[in-house]
Amino acid sequence: STGTDMASFTITTSNYTGYTLSIKADDDAGQLTNTDAAATLDSITAATDATTFATGAAATYNNKWGYQPSKFNSAANTDFLPAPTTTASVLDQTTTANPTVANTYTIALGARVDYTKPVGTYTNTYTISAVANYVAYAIEYYDGYNNTAPIGTQASSTSTASITVDPTYTSGSAPTRSTYTLAGWCINDTDHTAVSINTTTTYDATNKEYHNPATVCNGTSYATGANMPIDPTVDNTNIKLYAVWTPTTFADAYGSTAMTMQNMTSAICNKVTINQYATLTDNRDSQAYTVGKLEDGRCWMADNLDLDAYYYRNSLTTTNTNINDSTALTRFKSGGGSTSDKYATGAINSVNSTSYSDSSPTSHTTQNWSTSYSYSVPLANRYATCDSSKNGSYQCLSPYQGAAHAHTYVVNKYGTPASDSSGTASTTYNIGPGSYKIGTYYNYCAASLGSYCYGNGTSAGSSATGNATTDICPKGWRLPVGGTNTATNEFQILYNTISANHGSSTVASSTSPFSLQTMLSTPVSG
Repeated sequence: STGTDMASFTITTSNYTGYTLSIKADDDAGQLTNTDAAATLDSITAATDATTFATGAAATYNNKWGYQPSKFNSAANTDFLPAPTTTASVLDQTTTANPTVANTYTIALGARVDYTKPVGTYTNTYTISAVANYVAYAIEYYDGYNNTAPIGTQASSTSTASITVDPTYTSGSAPTRSTYTLAGWCINDTDHTAVSINTTTTYDATNKEYHNPATVCNGTSYATGANMPIDPTVDNTNIKLYAVWTPTTFADAYGSTAMTMQNMTSAICNKVTINQYATLTDNRDSQAYTVGKLEDGRCWMADNLDLDAYYYRNSLTTTNTNINDSTALTRFKSGGGSTSDKYATGAINSVNSTSYSDSSPTSHTTQNWSTSYSYSVPLANRYATCDSSKNGSYQCLSPYQGAAHAHTYVVNKYGTPASDSSGTASTTYNIGPGSYKIGTYYNYCAASLGSYCYGNGTSAGSSATGNATTDICPKGWRLPVGGTNTATNEFQILYNTISANHGSSTVASSTSPFSLQTMLSTPVSG
């Protein structure tokens, strides 16, 4: 058959990798059958050009037939070929999409028949198929912050509409990042480029939470083991997935350990991301405190300690409290000491007639505070507020409001404005991530549970000096290191760090979320 007698057909596809055109038979006999005359024509046994087919030896070619596709094995073809079998033969395989310009194919038939075969129609059925090629995918996994080289790969040579995200890591294990948790993998849905790495901490004023997502996914995020769709109409041989990191929280770092103040460790703190907060319970009196890992890398209480050391004095032990001075602890529990050990931190002469500023700290140091032993009762009448008529028994609990820190405006230990004869406080301080415990105010003797009542430990009544090695803090916690050395003074280090990160005007602000007052939920007096 030639020309219009040929079978002609066209193929178009939008499949990115093209298609495979093939032909196969329903049987392997290779015969054309005349059912009316019970006669058959057998297939030629090898590819034969038209001239040889027509003029070659009769014993080889008489009463034989073959087919002539315009392409065979993706190459142009002019030979007549043996009949197809049940194993498909590839006629053509394309590698690109051709959605608008069709590819045209023809198939001609040839038969050489002598007078020994009866006249009639000889037929068989052969199926021609055009099947879209598989779209192989090749994925590279990156750590999400270095992105210099793949840390894992995943590939397939079979077509699929989706895959399970399951990288094979070059190092043999999943990547790790200090203080962050691997949350999944990000693919940019537009161009598969790198995701953004977020280095900015933001503050949610409504929920009083700091947020610092390590990875900003400009696309879709998938967890390891999740199902990710594959689009067979695009090139999937250069897919890039980037690790999505989320800050490690206290709950993550604790694992199955109970989240108490006493169970807190430096190892847990080291795992937690900067500006993460948690609520931990002091097992001595079941009070809950907000704690946070601040920008100096240390974990701080973001609430003031509110332990009633006198009430719980017999429950304090070396296993639940940061003290190893058993003698001082025994003396504290018994209420021993002398009247020289009275409160000597910021006492005032009169509650209602004199305001004191930071410019004259020496003018109001020791007068008229409680004569109770300071390491037995942290504050006389600790549940009271400032009252001029009860000067001997009631105490002003700072913080003081106003530029001069005047005692006229006071806030009691529960954060409620209190009043005296000179005025009424109008503001409560409740910014910051903590629950804002004003707490109990301790002098140094009480804060150290009697260990530092005599300064150097031998001279009664002398001023306390140096850094306390034991204190009223829960076990595992301690008082910050103080002193004039800015390299070791931990408050100063924290102050300098926040100042460097957020500005010198921010660190001392009373309203900014990125200030010492907010991050530690301290009263305005610090």
